[in-house]
Amino acid sequence: MLTTAGALRRLGVGLALPLLVVSPALAQSSASDDTSVLSPDPTQSAVTRARILARLGRVEEARAAFRVLLARRADPELRADYADLLLDLGLVDEAREEIDLLARARPDWPRVRRLRARAAMLRGEPGRAATDLESLARDSPGDLALRADLAEALSRDGRWRRAISLYADLLEADDGTDGVRAAYRELVLAHARRLEVAHLTLFQVAATHHVEEVAWRGWLAEKVWTRVGARHGSYTQDALPGLEGFTREIETAFALFGFRPTARLELRLGLDQSVLQPDVGRTTGRAGATWDDGRATTLGIDLALREPLTNPVTAIPGRGATDRLTVTASRRLVDRVAVAGHYTFNQYRFGGATLGQGWEATARAEVELLRGRLQVVLVPQLFFAEFSPSAGSPARDIVSFIRRQDVIGAGIIFAIEPLPGLRLAVSGVGRRDMHRSLTSWEVDGELRWRFHPRAGIELLYTRNTEGGTIGGKEESVRGALFFLH
Repeated sequence: MLTTAGALRRLGVGLALPLLVVSPALAQSSASDDTSVLSPDPTQSAVTRARILARLGRVEEARAAFRVLLARRADPELRADYADLLLDLGLVDEAREEIDLLARARPDWPRVRRLRARAAMLRGEPGRAATDLESLARDSPGDLALRADLAEALSRDGRWRRAISLYADLLEADDGTDGVRAAYRELVLAHARRLEVAHLTLFQVAATHHVEEVAWRGWLAEKVWTRVGARHGSYTQDALPGLEGFTREIETAFALFGFRPTARLELRLGLDQSVLQPDVGRTTGRAGATWDDGRATTLGIDLALREPLTNPVTAIPGRGATDRLTVTASRRLVDRVAVAGHYTFNQYRFGGATLGQGWEATARAEVELLRGRLQVVLVPQLFFAEFSPSAGSPARDIVSFIRRQDVIGAGIIFAIEPLPGLRLAVSGVGRRDMHRSLTSWEVDGELRWRFHPRAGIELLYTRNTEGGTIGGKEESVRGALFFLH
C-alpha cells in the first residue's frame, strides 16, 4: 500500500512533504492563511469555462459569461482575456473596442501592444503589426515567441529578407518548433531564384501545337521580381474544307516585371517580342495587377495588346492578332466553400482591320466534401461566350468562330497525397450547351511532385470532346520542371 508521502512523490510534489508530514498543523494553518493555494480562483474558473464554451461553438454564451464577469470586476487582465477570446473568434472590430479601452488606461502595457498587433494582423495590416512587435521585441529580446510573431508579420508585409533572418536566428537559438521550421522553409522556397522548363503538346481537329519554354524567375529586391525567358512555338494545321493547311513557327523572347507596393497588391508589366517565320515581328505589351487580402478574396486583371493568334484552329492566315482583357475573382465563403469568376474580352484584328470581338464569362464553385490526405471537391460551373464578327472584314469567310455558347456543367475532383510533396489528382466534368443542344465532357489527370527540396515536376493531361473554337476532340499534355537555386 502506498503511503501518503509516497503517493505525493509519485505526483511530483516531494518538496512539500517535510512540511506536510512533519507538521500537519502548520500545513493546515498555512492553507487557512492562503486559500488561493488550495481553492481555485472563481474568476479564473469562469474564464476557463467561457473559453470552453467558445470552443464548443456556444459563442454567445461565452461572450455573455465574460460580460457578467466584467460587470462585477473592472480587471485589466480580465478585459485582456476577453479581447483575446474575441480575436480567437474572428470578431476583430469588437476586440478593438476592448483593446482601445485598455490602451486608454494602460497605453504602455505589453499585453495591450501585443493584442493590438494581433488585431492588426487579422485586419490584414501586417505593417502596423510589425511596428508594434518590433518595439516589444526591443524591450523583451529573450521572448522567442514574440520574435516568431514579428517574423510572420514582416513576411506578410513583404519584408521577407528580414523575416528570413529572424527565423534563422530563432532556429539557431534552438527554437526548433515545427511552426518556425515550416514557416522558414516555405519563406525561403517562395523567394528562391528558380529555373523553369516547360513543354506543351496540344492536339485539336487536324492540328498539332507544340510549345517549349525556358524561363528564369528571381527577386531583384524585396518588392521587385522578374521573369525572363524564351519560347518556341510550332503550329501545324492540316487542310480542311474551306481552309488551306499551313504551318507557323514563332520564336518569342519575353520579360515580365512584378512590383509589390503593399502586402496585398502586386503590379505587373512586361513585353513579348515575337518573330513569326520567316521574318514578321510583333511586340506584345502586357500589364496586370493582383489584389489578395490574404484571407478569403483574390482579384486579378491582365491586359495584352497585339498578342499573336497562335492557336492553330484560330490562327488567322495573314498575321492575325488580338487585344485581350482578363478579369478573375475568387472568394472563400465559408471554410469549405469557395466561388470564382472569370471574364475575358477579345478584339480580333486581321490585316490592320477588326475581324470581330468576343467575350467569355465563367463562374464556378468549389465545395470540399472531404479534406485531408484524400480530398474530394464538387465543382458546379457555368460558361457563357459570344463572338460578334465585324461587317465587311476581309477574313469573315476564312475563319470560323463559334458565335454563342451557354454551358452549364458539374465536375468532381479526387486528389490524394500519399507522400509528402506528392499529389495525384483526377477530375472530370460534364457540360451541356443549352444554346446548341450539345453535351460534352472533359477529364484531367494531374501529378505534382517535389522530389527534392529544391526541385519538382508537374504533369497535366487533359482530354475533352468539345475543344477548340470549331469543336471536336482535344487532347493536351503539359509538363514542367523547376529548379530552385
